[in-house]
Amino acid sequence: MIKITIPEQIKNIRQRLGLTQKELADKVNKIKPITQLNRQTIADYEGNRRRIVAEDWVKIQSLDKAGAEKT
Repeated sequence: MIKITIPEQIKNIRQRLGLTQKELADKVNKIKPITQLNRQTIADYEGNRRRIVAEDWVKIQSLDKAGAEKT
C-alpha cells in the first residue's frame, strides 16, 4: 500500500485546484484570518520543512472539498 504524506497531499490539492503556493495561502487566509499564511509557509509544508498546524490542514482540505463540489 502506498501512503501519501500530508506534504504530498497539500501539493496535490494545490495543483488540482490550479493554484500557486501564494494563491493557496491567500485562500486559506480568507477562511482563517487570525494568523496569516504566506507562500513560504505553504512551500515549507509541501517540502516537509515545517509541521503543518492542524487548523491549516483542515482549511486546505476544505478548499479541496469546495473545489471538488464545483466540478
